[in-house]
Amino acid sequence: MTPITRVKPAPYPEPNPANSWVRGMIQLTRIDGTEFFLNPDLMEVMESSHDTHITLTNGHRYVCAETPDVIVERIAAYRRQTMGAIRRSA
Repeated sequence: MTPITRVKPAPYPEPNPANSWVRGMIQLTRIDGTEFFLNPDLMEVMESSHDTHITLTNGHRYVCAETPDVIVERIAAYRRQTMGAIRRSA
């Protein structure tokens, strides 16, 4: 009888522009062109005008250049990656 061994989870992937997320955050761009990372779990409201305003659950507001569609797609990609990692390690 062979002993049961635990499968070691894969290391956390390095950030890259294709998926644009880092350890629980998505990458966004401010209006002035600087990049920042935001935790999508803290997002409460996203408003769209000529730029996108994001309000977090703690009341902080961020203005970014990406459209809401792009932000939603980045959040979906982030969640697909993290859920895939959880399923692989279970």
